[in-house]
Amino acid sequence: MKTSVIYVIGCLVFTLLVTEAFSQRGRGGFGPAGYGRSGQHVEAQQARHDFLYGIESLSQEQRDKIRELQVQRREQSLKHRAEVDELRARKRNLMVDKDSDMGAVNRVIDQMTARQAQWMKENAAHRQAIRNLLTDEQRIIFDSQTAGRPVMRQMDRRSQRGYQPNPGRGRR
Repeated sequence: MKTSVIYVIGCLVFTLLVTEAFSQRGRGGFGPAGYGRSGQHVEAQQARHDFLYGIESLSQEQRDKIRELQVQRREQSLKHRAEVDELRARKRNLMVDKDSDMGAVNRVIDQMTARQAQWMKENAAHRQAIRNLLTDEQRIIFDSQTAGRPVMRQMDRRSQRGYQPNPGRGRR
C-alpha cells in the first residue's frame, strides 16, 4: 500500500516537473518564455550588430561611413522593391485579362528584368564602395562573406521560427 502511494506521488511530481519544463519554452520552442522580449536578447542582438560585416576591427570613422552607405543602399532597395511590386501587379493584371496581349506582358517582363539587372549593378557598386573603405586584412574578412551578407545575419535567419532551408520540397 505504501509503495503504491509513493509511486503515485512520484508520478504526479514527475508529471508536474515535465509540464513546468515544457511551459517555460515560450513561442519558439527553445529558451525561456518571452525570450524575444527579454533584456538579454536585446543585449545579445546589439552585440551582434556592434560590428559590421563580421569585421570587429573597424575604426569609428569606417563604421560611420559604412552605415551611411548602408542607409543610402536601403533607400535604393526600398525604391527598387516598390517599382518591382508595381511591375508585378501590372503583369498580373495583364495576365488575368481575357484578351491578354502577350506583347504587353513581354514588355513588362523585360522592364522587370532590366530593373533587376540595374539593382544587381547597384549592389555590386555598393560592395565596392565598402571594400574601398577597408584595410587589406578587413577586405579579406569582408570578401569571405557569402553573397555580401554577414555570417551572423545568415545564422539569425536560419534560427528564425519556421525557417525551411528548401521550402516546398517534399510537399505534394
